[in-house]
Amino acid sequence: MKENNFNLLIFWDVIKRWKKLIIGSFLLSLTISTIVAFLLPVYYKSVVIFYPFDPRSYDPRFALVKSPGFGIYAGEQEVERILAVGESRELAFYIIEKFNLYQRYHIKKK
Repeated sequence: MKENNFNLLIFWDVIKRWKKLIIGSFLLSLTISTIVAFLLPVYYKSVVIFYPFDPRSYDPRFALVKSPGFGIYAGEQEVERILAVGESRELAFYIIEKFNLYQRYHIKKK
């Protein structure tokens, strides 16, 4: 039975033989993909993740007094307060006006 000696150096010979075609196809695909990327419209979606914390956890005056229910993260009341602020229309309109998003994304004001 004849043994097959398979060596990866065979691929190096193929790469050396076809290096002009490989480099040319790489540069052509790089050029085409760059042009297409710049021709696509710009659309963004932003997401914010924030963690409410209990301000007492960082206050040195409360370091010695640890009450039950005291932790790093905020309690239910603080979370509800922050969610109410984060979902408010006033905050959304403030951000839209501050960063001029209507003009940036070519949206007509109603």
